[in-house]
Amino acid sequence: MKKTGLIICITLFWAVMMTLLVNEEMIVSSAVETVIRPAPSSEAIAQGFLESWMGVYLDDVKIGYTNTVIQDLTQTEVQGYTVRNISDLKIPILGEEKTVHIEGIAYLSRQKRIKDFFLFFTSGPHTFELKGKAVDGELRVDIKGPEELIGPQTLVLEEDVLLLDFIATPLILNELDIGKKLQFKVFDPMTLSPGYITMKVLGTEKIKYDTKAVDVFVAELDFKGITSQIWVGSDGIVYKEKSPTGFTLVREYREKAVTIDNPLERKVDILEKVSVSSAIAVEDPRNTRFVKVRLSGVNLAEFQLTNERQRFSKEGSRQVLEITARGPSSDGPSGVIGAKNNDPLFEAYLQPELLIQSADAVIIETARSIIEDETDSWKAASLLGHWVYNNIKKIPVVSIPSAVDVLATREGDCNEHTVLFTALARSIGIPTAMCAGVVYLRGRFYYHAWPKVYIGNEWIHLDPTFGQSVADATHIQFAEGNLSRQIDIVRLVGQIKIDILEYR
Repeated sequence: MKKTGLIICITLFWAVMMTLLVNEEMIVSSAVETVIRPAPSSEAIAQGFLESWMGVYLDDVKIGYTNTVIQDLTQTEVQGYTVRNISDLKIPILGEEKTVHIEGIAYLSRQKRIKDFFLFFTSGPHTFELKGKAVDGELRVDIKGPEELIGPQTLVLEEDVLLLDFIATPLILNELDIGKKLQFKVFDPMTLSPGYITMKVLGTEKIKYDTKAVDVFVAELDFKGITSQIWVGSDGIVYKEKSPTGFTLVREYREKAVTIDNPLERKVDILEKVSVSSAIAVEDPRNTRFVKVRLSGVNLAEFQLTNERQRFSKEGSRQVLEITARGPSSDGPSGVIGAKNNDPLFEAYLQPELLIQSADAVIIETARSIIEDETDSWKAASLLGHWVYNNIKKIPVVSIPSAVDVLATREGDCNEHTVLFTALARSIGIPTAMCAGVVYLRGRFYYHAWPKVYIGNEWIHLDPTFGQSVADATHIQFAEGNLSRQIDIVRLVGQIKIDILEYR
């Protein structure tokens, strides 16, 4: 399969997986109607040690496992708990198998408050490290990519911060009742953003574990609009977790958990799994200038769908969106690079961010070498877009994209292209934002990311992944902003339906 046309971002997959593996890598605070209790019914906890193995499945194909160990050291000089996790995944993408290894450890106080933690994941040459320490009511986090320390981040620490691993254990879930509701405020280290997880106990049923039938509670979890289910024994042991997109975690013995299928032999592909089918084929999508679609299957009230190139309306009960590809409205000069804009809102589109290092010396030097003496904003943006298209190898990457790292590794999918372009453009004074949504390709809509630049007095969307100075009209935007905002579209996965009504 030719990959230059089918390199779409895997942010959606990563977000779904991180949500499903939510009990591995997150910090939680402010539980509602939750009391932290000892779990005398759990012999393992009573002995100060609890270990859990879970197989990770995509439909019926085993793609990995996760292992969590919790130690109660409250009676030792440590005076607290340790939580250790190791996860290994084989992710099938575009005929390739991407291996992902995640390790994490956290040290908690006797009151189960976070003291410090370390998170590391790697996929090929791509690595990402987080080190966090609670100091004087703040959580200080250092973030490191494969090339350099990306930067320290200081976060306000809630008074009752807990590690989310403790939610899916007998320490929290040992006294469930049908109809019981819980809510947790969480911090997601993958996006460095907060959110809420809600849990409602729906009922009971029997579930098979090894050769035994176990009575369990069935509960519904909701995180950022992503709804999943969890099966919990009366002793608080989690036996199963399932997302609406086909990802499932199943409690298993170690020997079975670590046995992973070959996903490529089973002909499963994660990008196909989360894409949206289209009944109508678009003959020349990259040159399509107008598209009209009907959106269904989800409530879009929380999405801002009308913008500079999209018009959202309701035709009776139908949700209709029209997209028009737009370049600069004038053939003349489009504005001088770095020209001041009186609107203070645009200042944010010029600022460096944690993973968009537009103030980095190498980023600035690279951008200036690309545009040379060009001072016209639109021409400079086009030069940057084509440079990124021609110089970044198009392969799917399972990582958290950082502009400095992308410039060093010179490879990635749409996230890497978009992050690097955004940093380059901002570094020379072109206001730039990141968009996330879907794009049409080969009979389906795939989740995708691309940038837009403010030229003159208008926003222009372009796509360095496809080498487009003007993004075609099959780009449908659902979110705008950094990774923490792009994750909002995860709630569409497996739910949204897109029917093409007209295109030209």
